[in-house]
Amino acid sequence: MIIPISIVIPFYQNESGIFVWTQIRKSKDELNGLLEFPGGKVEASESPALAAVREVKEEVEVDIKEGDLLKFKNYSSEVSGKTILLMVFLYEDKEGHFVHSGYVKLNELANMGDRIPPANKEILLDLKDHFC
Repeated sequence: MIIPISIVIPFYQNESGIFVWTQIRKSKDELNGLLEFPGGKVEASESPALAAVREVKEEVEVDIKEGDLLKFKNYSSEVSGKTILLMVFLYEDKEGHFVHSGYVKLNELANMGDRIPPANKEILLDLKDHFC
């Protein structure tokens, strides 16, 4: 069984570097309190990009447009006998839609190993390669 999940990584860049937006996960599992990107399961009637737009609206109350998403990369992992397919999109926050306090410098976030869900560590390494 494959569980498709869309994730959005809001970012901006300036002379100080690349900054990515995260939120603190609130859940009743071992990931509670970790920094994560907005996202969630793709419903049967949705494209991955449309699911990404919906999840950002539900989780962060920010309206983004499907056409403003840049497909980044797919990642898969096995969890409890199920394949999790993470479909990652980038969103350049040119308008400042996301709360500024949620942004963290990419290099700093990539070094916060104990504060990041395991699935996001590979994504952060690939982001560093992408932007550098």
